[in-house]
Amino acid sequence: MGAVIAHAIARDTPTRAAWLVLIGGSLVHRVTRVDPQTALMVVPGLGEWLYNRRRRDPQAAFRSLEPYYGDFDHLPAADRAYLYQRVNERVWSDTQRASYLGTLRSLVRWTPRQQRDLPARLASMTTPTLAIWGPTTVSMPWPTARPCPSCSPASSW
Repeated sequence: MGAVIAHAIARDTPTRAAWLVLIGGSLVHRVTRVDPQTALMVVPGLGEWLYNRRRRDPQAAFRSLEPYYGDFDHLPAADRAYLYQRVNERVWSDTQRASYLGTLRSLVRWTPRQQRDLPARLASMTTPTLAIWGPTTVSMPWPTARPCPSCSPASSW
């Protein structure tokens, strides 16, 4: 989510970013299916209920991070301990819940609208951008973003 927002800011207000590094994400060039769990989180009331359910099981809250780490079980113990603590602090924070769900719901409405003229807008983007994908990137798979390099001459992919 962070890479999408950073890419949009750099595209819309180039004076705010001298350069940009995107790791495993960028502006979505091709709309893809949203996983069912994320789709349910967008529904007001239901999203809050699903988010709060993670409070019952700290281990399940921790495992919810798994899709974002290519080799989750092989992270160093200190990193896993930090992530376990941090995700469970966030799960219990009503402010974090409101921020996450608000941002997610806004992105769901915003993304289809910004797709219409995205290739032309990326072609005029002058902010030097480095986009990095690994073989295990799952938050935004490479085929979703692959068309972007041809649209953005200031980018390296």
